[in-house]
Amino acid sequence: MTHLLKVHQLKLKLCLQTNIQHYISILRLTKKQLSARNKAETGIRYEWYALQRWGANFWQEFIKPKIVWLDLCDESRFSYSEDEMPLNTVFFITGDNLYSILGILNSKLILWYFRTCLGTTSGVGTNRWLKYTVEQLPIYKGETNAISEISKKITEIKRLNSQADTSAEEREIDRLVYQLYGLTEEEITIVEGSNA
Repeated sequence: MTHLLKVHQLKLKLCLQTNIQHYISILRLTKKQLSARNKAETGIRYEWYALQRWGANFWQEFIKPKIVWLDLCDESRFSYSEDEMPLNTVFFITGDNLYSILGILNSKLILWYFRTCLGTTSGVGTNRWLKYTVEQLPIYKGETNAISEISKKITEIKRLNSQADTSAEEREIDRLVYQLYGLTEEEITIVEGSNA
């Protein structure tokens, strides 16, 4: 077993060395263009090879409480997270009133609006919840205490048991969202019917 582990470690080391050499050769080929960027800060704050220069301006956003979602998903599956995590193909929102926004984003109304007015698909029918489409959703950004409290409750329930049934709480959020956006009974029937 130890011999097998050493073989895998050696293969990994060789793979990394090969990749690193490849990236170094690319950097050398593009040194002239890279050196011409933002000359005022080259050698002071950044070296010519620094590819993510402005990332230092927003790294704190990754450690804040946030709403996260995946790009490909048939339903609106927005979640609250306080984790510091590397995000790969996951989008996130930080800011104020996150639980209120979370409840609204996961509502039937927003799912209906997304599917009807904004949504794009992957080509096989799965919705693509891309950043630019989510930014176009008509989200009420103020505090809505009732929606916020129910969203917190659902988050805690799901944290303890991801399979827990929170459909009653979700229906209450839908009712509050319909009220917040001033939907008539006829409009509610249309939204409910399209999400059945």
